[in-house]
Amino acid sequence: MNKLYIMPMNSIVFSNNGSMLAIISSDTVRTFNASNFERLAIMRHDDAIKDSDFSDDGKILATASLDNTSRIWNVTSGEELLRINYNTSTHKVVFSEDSKILAIGCLDNSVRGIEVSTGKELFKINSSNPIYDLVFSPDGKIIAGLYKYDDMVHIWNATTGCEIKTLKQDAVITSISFSPNGKCLAIVGLSYEIILWNIYIQMQK
Repeated sequence: MNKLYIMPMNSIVFSNNGSMLAIISSDTVRTFNASNFERLAIMRHDDAIKDSDFSDDGKILATASLDNTSRIWNVTSGEELLRINYNTSTHKVVFSEDSKILAIGCLDNSVRGIEVSTGKELFKINSSNPIYDLVFSPDGKIIAGLYKYDDMVHIWNATTGCEIKTLKQDAVITSISFSPNGKCLAIVGLSYEIILWNIYIQMQK
């Protein structure tokens, strides 16, 4: 058993292939080789980091922060590759499966879609509530989103941000997840049920 001591630790995330590890501690994120805990890089924001996500190949890391930026970093060198500035804090980041699009949840209750290679904003989704969870479908065509204290899952086109469908439940939803083949969306919430939706059948209704 290997142990790594960093104080304090706010969150931890593995890369998809399990080779890299990112640990958030206040305004700092550190990356490590997951097999031997060799430290690779240290990256810092100007305020607390709220979320992070690895690209599919594990080579870059996106972060969301209260300093009104989301940033993309080289995992091994710590070089800042892209900085997206807003007039509001960011608190959620998630890459599409091909890592070409980064979805960013902002505290002004918007979700932004960013082209990773250029930093260009592809879409902006506005709401009256802050985003709580975001997941891309495995084929990268749609995004499922969950607002805080909401009883609906929102389905958006991942290229345009246009809403395609809403799936209403009987209680507040707390988590959503796509199956690996992208055909099912699992929903859990305060109804104490696990609900599986055939997502593409639902979108045709």
